[in-house]
Amino acid sequence: MVPMLKKERFRTFSVSSLSVQYGVTTISSDADAPNVVKVSKLAYNEEYTPDYGYKNDVAVVELATPIIFGPDAQPVKLAPAFNSTPENSPALLSGWGLPYSGGSVMNHLQKVDIMVYSDEDCERIHAQTGPTDRHYHICAGVPGGGKGQCNVGSLNLHLDFEELVNSL
Repeated sequence: MVPMLKKERFRTFSVSSLSVQYGVTTISSDADAPNVVKVSKLAYNEEYTPDYGYKNDVAVVELATPIIFGPDAQPVKLAPAFNSTPENSPALLSGWGLPYSGGSVMNHLQKVDIMVYSDEDCERIHAQTGPTDRHYHICAGVPGGGKGQCNVGSLNLHLDFEELVNSL
């Protein structure tokens, strides 16, 4: 297992007001919104450091009831532990994050085709703007910037991955 994902490094907190909506392209907080499941447990890494490069920025969500898989809801394959990121390869980034720094969370599913950068390219690109650490980050975007995972709230990077954190 990846050292930063060890079960004993996770903390939980109250989730009474949290829920997950799945299998939709437009999210809604309406009482009758489709495919909404309550969260029964959320564990986050106690070593998460938002003030220094978002190290250990990971959480595990346990749902009160199972997701019903179908054409619009499928499990995502995650990378095996210690798998290297396939540099200079295309990836699809999708979710309801922020369209830009300081923007509002989007209601409609967004997607963008991006390129996974090598660790060396990432460190060069971010030399002036902030820390990046190849042990904690997957660096991706488009030439010239402005599209990527850096300014978002909840996005999913799809890289044809397998399983992760089975023992949590």
